[in-house]
Amino acid sequence: MRQAGIRQTALVTLLASLPALAGAPRTWEVPGALEAVDVPGRTVAGGMPVAMHAVRSKHDAPFLQAHLLKQFQSAGLWLGPQTQLTVHRQVTGLDVDARVVHTVFLQTNPDKSTTVIFSETFAAERGPQGRVTFAPLLPGAQKVTLSSTEGVELATYRVRATEGEVHAFYGETLAKAGWVRDGARWTRGSRSLVVQARQRGDETAVGLTHR
Repeated sequence: MRQAGIRQTALVTLLASLPALAGAPRTWEVPGALEAVDVPGRTVAGGMPVAMHAVRSKHDAPFLQAHLLKQFQSAGLWLGPQTQLTVHRQVTGLDVDARVVHTVFLQTNPDKSTTVIFSETFAAERGPQGRVTFAPLLPGAQKVTLSSTEGVELATYRVRATEGEVHAFYGETLAKAGWVRDGARWTRGSRSLVVQARQRGDETAVGLTHR
C-alpha cells in the first residue's frame, strides 16, 4: 500500500488500454481516501481481460455504495439488477458503448475503514462465445454480450428500435413461449426473466437477466 500523495478525496482511474472505440478511461471519486494500491497489468476471467485497483477509505460501506451508485448513474452507465457476487456490498454498471463492465466491491475492515475494490471487465475483448438461448433477441441485434455467474445469465445488446418496440417485442414473443408477466419480471415455472431497455437516439440498449 502507498500512502504518500493520497488526498482526502481520491480520483481512481483504471488505466488498462481500451479498444479504440471505447474512449478515455473512466475516473471515479473515492471520498475519505487513506491509501491506495495499483494492480499492474490485467488478469483474465471468463475469457475476458480484467483491470483492478483498490483504495482504502475512512467511510463505511453503505455511504460509499450510495456515493458510487450516484457516480455510475451520472456517468450514464446501465445499471441492471445488482446481483451480489460476494458477501460484500457492490455496485455494478455497464458502459454500453465501450462494452466495459464496471464493478466496485466494498469490503469492511476490522478498523471500520472500507477497502474499495474497482474492477473493469472488457467484454468487447472476449473470445467467441455461445449464443443466447434463454430468450429471443430482436432482429438486427448488435454487440451481443453474454455472461453468467452463480446461476444468473446476463445478455446485453444494442438494436435500432425504440424502447416501446423492444417491450412490445418481448411482450408478444415471451407470452407465446409460455412466460407470464409478474410485475417487472417474466416467470415460467421456477425461472424468471427481467427485460430492461434504455434508448439513446435511434438505438436502444437491451439487458436480459435470467435465473
